[in-house]
Amino acid sequence: MRTMKLIDIQVKERKRKASDEKVTDLCHSIHEIGLINPITVTTEGVLIAGFHRLTAYEKMGYEEIPVHIMDLDGLDAELAEIDENLKRSDLTFLEQGEQLKRREEILEQKGLRAESGFNGNQYTEKVGGAMIAPPKTTQDLADEMGVSKRSVQERKQVANNLSPEVRELISTHEMADNRSQLMQLARMEPDKQKEVAEHVIEGRAKNVLLAKRIADFEEVKSIEWPDNKYRVIYADPPWQYSNSGAIGDSDN
Repeated sequence: MRTMKLIDIQVKERKRKASDEKVTDLCHSIHEIGLINPITVTTEGVLIAGFHRLTAYEKMGYEEIPVHIMDLDGLDAELAEIDENLKRSDLTFLEQGEQLKRREEILEQKGLRAESGFNGNQYTEKVGGAMIAPPKTTQDLADEMGVSKRSVQERKQVANNLSPEVRELISTHEMADNRSQLMQLARMEPDKQKEVAEHVIEGRAKNVLLAKRIADFEEVKSIEWPDNKYRVIYADPPWQYSNSGAIGDSDN
């Protein structure tokens, strides 16, 4: 089995730190039976999979760790890392959506795109005029993540519709793992998303629905109404009472 020095392994910037509980459990397991699955790195030493295992080795004071080396670089390495990340149970709903969003961006950059005849979910690559299907469809990803195909599409919808500013704003809030709240927020305009998210985060509302009502009310209050005018518009349009179709109506 190949090993690599810990100081030679490059870890890309991550939004979330390693789980202390998971690292502690891994330390106990490694001490008792050793490392069952090596971490995965590129030929350049960039970590693809095994962040918690690497952290456990660092905590235990080891200088080297067993590795599985994949001959990948650039976008291919990032794509492999995303596919590994999507299998993790500790990612929030929002984080999974962001990973799926980035995955599609990479496929586009690599010249992969949805083609008709593949239900819009399978990506194909044109190589010398031939159509080559890559290994994973939306259903494949759903199966690996342990969710439904529709749930994968909802995660992508949230990541695509929420503005980057709002995604960053709610990334560490419990809302980031609440499907219902995220879906409601994603249906709003970007400016409204930010205002509503701030209401929830700052504790002025318990959820997105109540926060939107508050935001809408504040918007109405901010309207500058003309002086000496009432804030009521009264309309009395003509009404045709006959021929309404109700019982008892008559043309006579």
